[in-house]
Amino acid sequence: MQLGNPIGALLFSGGLAGYVYDAEASKQGGSSCLGVDCYRLTFEVLAGVCGLGTLLSIILYIRIRPVYQMLYGEGSYCRLP
Repeated sequence: MQLGNPIGALLFSGGLAGYVYDAEASKQGGSSCLGVDCYRLTFEVLAGVCGLGTLLSIILYIRIRPVYQMLYGEGSYCRLP
């Protein structure tokens, strides 16, 4: 869990974003990139990863909900003596 953020930052920021930026800069004929095309692909990939994470979170919520309803559905956790 603790290594997820650093590994994701290394892969997406260092790897993907740098590669896409360099590729777009070479298409423009220089060492620097100008315009929205520099990070368009990076943005689309990250948006897709976020969408996939959202979808997986919804699936996990749907699968785990019956367990929590069974455990806490009748208010057994807040009974007063």
